[in-house]
Amino acid sequence: MILRYSPFLLSFALLALGSACADRSFKGGVHANVLKKSVPAAAAAKASNQSGDASPETAAEPLENEVATTLSEVAKVISKVPSALEGTFKTSLVSSEEFNFSLDIKSGSAPIKIADIIASKTVTHTQNTRPQVTDTFKQGSAGLNKTESFLTTKQGVVDILVVIDNSGSMDAEQVNLAAKMDSLLTSIKDTNWQIGVITTTLALKTTTVNNVTTTSDACYLALIKSTDSDAKAKFEKAINAGITGSGTERGIRQAVNGLRCTENPWIRQDSTVAVLIVSDEDNCSSETAGECKTDEPGYREAYLEGYVESNLGRIIGKNAGFYGIFSPPASPCATALHPASQYQRLVDYKANGAKNYGNICDADFSPTLSLISKNIALLVSTQYSLAQTPDAGSLKLMIDNIPVPTENYMLAGQTITFVSGKAPALNKSLVATYSIGSSPVINKVSLQFAPAIETLTIKVNDALLPGDQYQLNGQDITFVKQPSALAAIVADYRVTTPALKDGFLLDEIPLDKTLKVTVNGKSSPFTMGSTGKEVMISPAAPDGASIVMTYSYRVGRQTAYSAAVDSSAVNIKLTDGAKIVPFTVAKDVYTIPSAEAYALGSILTFTYDVPDGSPRTFTLPHTPDAGSIVDSVARPGCGLGDGIAINGDTLTATCSLTARSDVKLSYTYTENLRSFSLEVPAPDKGKWEMTLDGAPVLDFTRVGSVMTLPASVQPKLDSLVHIRYTFPE
Repeated sequence: MILRYSPFLLSFALLALGSACADRSFKGGVHANVLKKSVPAAAAAKASNQSGDASPETAAEPLENEVATTLSEVAKVISKVPSALEGTFKTSLVSSEEFNFSLDIKSGSAPIKIADIIASKTVTHTQNTRPQVTDTFKQGSAGLNKTESFLTTKQGVVDILVVIDNSGSMDAEQVNLAAKMDSLLTSIKDTNWQIGVITTTLALKTTTVNNVTTTSDACYLALIKSTDSDAKAKFEKAINAGITGSGTERGIRQAVNGLRCTENPWIRQDSTVAVLIVSDEDNCSSETAGECKTDEPGYREAYLEGYVESNLGRIIGKNAGFYGIFSPPASPCATALHPASQYQRLVDYKANGAKNYGNICDADFSPTLSLISKNIALLVSTQYSLAQTPDAGSLKLMIDNIPVPTENYMLAGQTITFVSGKAPALNKSLVATYSIGSSPVINKVSLQFAPAIETLTIKVNDALLPGDQYQLNGQDITFVKQPSALAAIVADYRVTTPALKDGFLLDEIPLDKTLKVTVNGKSSPFTMGSTGKEVMISPAAPDGASIVMTYSYRVGRQTAYSAAVDSSAVNIKLTDGAKIVPFTVAKDVYTIPSAEAYALGSILTFTYDVPDGSPRTFTLPHTPDAGSIVDSVARPGCGLGDGIAINGDTLTATCSLTARSDVKLSYTYTENLRSFSLEVPAPDKGKWEMTLDGAPVLDFTRVGSVMTLPASVQPKLDSLVHIRYTFPE
């Protein structure tokens, strides 16, 4: 909709707070000022919509304000750009108006009062929102104290894997080995040992996930521990594995399966690892006529060597070794089908010249097992295995009540390993004391960020901690009283950036006592800066608060006026005392270009002549509502309906005048409005919203800063239109 502006109407930024009406009077009559002091609730919307389609320039006296202001300096954090501008308008306005004049015989006069154009503005700022942070801490505790005692005759942690051939030719060999556990443990019987037994026959398992079935190696392992009361019986049973196994002996592959054994993990952290393979054939039966595929795992001995070094993290020749009873290539066994070239290379790998094997044809394996036991013992560190893993730094050792220097031993998990040359003598009392479940006890915590002090709250076990129970220094909080063991400490706060805005820059200087400030809908005290445009709020509004400022301001001097001049008047003059003042007139509107030169409230007077005895005709500022006209002065022969008639906005007086007659009329008038102006600096860049009686209006039209209700919307007599313009980010 294109707005039509009357010549004396101008469009202003926001809701105006005054009404532009004229002083109307005649020479010798009573001066009646129709430029009335504005009423905030009703006149504000009225003034911004004169003629029904625009917001005009208006004249008004300053409004009273509920919140007093004082002068102060500009605050540190000034917001120059509001979040939004808003205006509320009535769609139908019923207003009262007076029309006072005096009738004389041949002339008339009409004084006018020089007035200012006053507009009002509502600006909305949104307070910065500083990020909310929650830091949580857990108070430590002393944990549980543990004490373990050892006799220093028991040393080291040893894990031995025996890979036994269970093919059809191994019956006698299994019997030979089964009764020889003591021989295998001759030199390491006092260690914390365990023996795992697996056969050379490959076992497979299937796994189905999401209807996809895969096949992988299985681990069927018998485990014998030094703490077992029936260890010998278990060993004998495991070694007598039967002779129904595969004739393709996969000793290397099965050794890895036994060490890995995901079904029953048993290799301990930092233990000495020994692998003993007992078979009458080589890996895959023969190196030259092997029955394994060349691309399958364990085809060569490097598969086992790599697993021990890379996966188990052992150093072969230092804390791991390979051993065997097989048919040596240099002196092959007559009853063995193939010499064991791969196994020979395996046991010689990093053996440093030691003999780590025996002949499968020997009638008694005891000497070979005793030799292997001696060689394993050379790799065993002086180690003791604790029942639980100590807290870091809590382990203390005593030998015969004498403290052991910490540089004499190392702790890895649950295993104590003495440094070479620092091992305790045999048959001594070794006592280990340590704690488990302990954590550092704290009296100070450090926050992630420096907190805004007024937002900081600290809770200990969900109880709010008073401010005098802690001290804040930067990001560090020091407790006056140390929180109890295992207490949950929670610090909630907002960070210091972005800083809260406590100063706001207005576009205009508000008229005295017109500025109102609300924070989240509640009236807020404020002070004004030295330039008159800065608004300071202290303390600053809370995070994310809606800060609304409504005020009136002077737009400029009013130049267009209505005057009570007879339509038949001639020789119309405007005077300031004896001085003639230039003016122009169009459609009963008188424009005074030099109005700015006169002080506010100055009185200028129109004078004119009228033909003697002719009817007097005047144009009222508005058309009165039917039945609302009241004539407050009794004048026989010159009253309403008796010499004075009103038709629409035209008043005609046909009274017979012999002397001056005063007329004082009052009435109400109604304006119906559909277009509303909210002046903003960049109307096409921001976001516009319109509501009618609180309900969103989506199909409004807009030209520049003027918004118009759609034809489909018919507001009620007392409807309210609210317009909001949100500035672009």
